Amino acid sequence: MHTKRYMHNCFYPKHIFVKLRDNGEWSIRLIDLEKLRWRFSSYFAMKRDLSTFNRHADKRWTTKDRLYFFKHYLQSNVLTAKDKNLWLRLSSK
Repeated sequence: MHTKRYMHNCFYPKHIFVKLRDNGEWSIRLIDLEKLRWRFSSYFAMKRDLSTFNRHADKRWTTKDRLYFFKHYLQSNVLTAKDKNLWLRLSSK
């Protein structure tokens, strides 16, 4: 979604449905796409949605849990300097 420059605009954890299939693959679905908007920058779309997601994540999510999600979202085990900067901005809110 973000690589195509779309912003969910209401990206809450309750809008993500994840299911483990019998073959071991994950099926991920997003709902409430009526506020989906195209943006000029994929980075802005991602930053805005992840900020909203982070703010609305359940309080039981630890910083470690949030960082785990962030790394998997980026599909990376090692964060670049740009990724670390974004993480610091997201986690400070």
